[in-house]
Amino acid sequence: MKAPIGWLEQQLDEWVDASLVTSENAAKIRARYTEGDTDRSNRLMMIFAIFGALLIGAGFISIFAYNWEELSRAAKAVIAFVLLGLAIVFAVYAKLRKEGSAAYSEGAAIFWSVAFVGAFAIIAQTYNLGGDLVSFMQFTTVMTLPILYIFNSRGVAALSFISIVALICSATGDGGSAHTISWLLMIAWLAWYIWRLIFMRFEYATIVFNLLFALGMLAVFNIELNHLIVGYELFFHALYCGFFWLASALLYPKETRFYRKPIEEFSKFAIAIVLLILSIDSDDSWLLGNGYRDYWEIDNALFFMLCAPYLAMLGFFIAKYYKERSYELFFTVAPFLIFFATEINLSGNESGLLFTLFTAIGAILLIVNGTKQLELWRANQGIMLLSILILIKFFDSDLGFLEKGIGFIVIGTLFLGANWLMNRFIKKQRKVMQ
Repeated sequence: MKAPIGWLEQQLDEWVDASLVTSENAAKIRARYTEGDTDRSNRLMMIFAIFGALLIGAGFISIFAYNWEELSRAAKAVIAFVLLGLAIVFAVYAKLRKEGSAAYSEGAAIFWSVAFVGAFAIIAQTYNLGGDLVSFMQFTTVMTLPILYIFNSRGVAALSFISIVALICSATGDGGSAHTISWLLMIAWLAWYIWRLIFMRFEYATIVFNLLFALGMLAVFNIELNHLIVGYELFFHALYCGFFWLASALLYPKETRFYRKPIEEFSKFAIAIVLLILSIDSDDSWLLGNGYRDYWEIDNALFFMLCAPYLAMLGFFIAKYYKERSYELFFTVAPFLIFFATEINLSGNESGLLFTLFTAIGAILLIVNGTKQLELWRANQGIMLLSILILIKFFDSDLGFLEKGIGFIVIGTLFLGANWLMNRFIKKQRKVMQ
């Protein structure tokens, strides 16, 4: 957060008068400290523009819906085309006269998209064109996706992606043209997303889309591959999260702020959950899918198709960042430990012990390296992971409610105490370094 620059503005004028700095240098200094405020203002205007466009669209729909049943077919058609025409006129104006304005571009793109969907819904309902919801979504997505490229609209991109993910998930298993068209739409959307990754990787919108893409593809992954991974679910989910962790770590290798690398933290959190689940002791090994052994097998082509790029990315990451981030490698090798435990058919108690040790080592590595690098968030992640692991072991034990209650109190107290000591130590070391 930038400090108020009123003092600096006054000083710059005095420095110019005293010939300490030139007018050009004063302008550069002023621009440097006001650039973030301008960007923040533009982002707020863009958000308000999107919200306003949605409200306008909803308002038109509400007004006409009031007496909708009493209108003739011709009147309904005229309303639909007038609504769409207004949106197109505004879009042309925004493109030709306000091309540099993010607020106009986003507002026009959203208004155009909403107007088209609304107009087509009116025509389809009025003239009984038939079809189902999937066909409707598919057609409107195909027709509105070009708006994404015309305006480079982030709002349309988000709406289109959500629609495409829903289409893929609904068409999975049915096959046919609907499934093919849904994936072609995803490829068309990916072209825009990859362009942003290349040229606008560090923009906040791109970072938000990274997380949206990871979550959307997780839904697709679960639907598309469910029939191919019976018994290997946890392995493939850990591999999926590890893949996105590596992608984020390679895209943003020097970034330490949480809000600038949400995929990394999301993936790390998801892998930690899988490891904690597997650390639970059990009389059988159903968590590793061994209950399905009689009829389950892995698709070798799928296995190598997913593992090959993962290993390539892992090798590149190790070669380039091993010294800096070796402590986090346990997240990336976790999928292969899960696969190994599955293949050798470990019992529930054996797998529980294996993953308890593995998770404890990973938690300790996070604590040690977070302390060494003076990163409180990273150290706290390790403390939290270790605390939850210990709590799971208490739940697994044969202790009574009283003993478990006392144990929870002790663990909670130790967690708060460790956090306080860690925070104090890191702040003290930072002051020494300054």
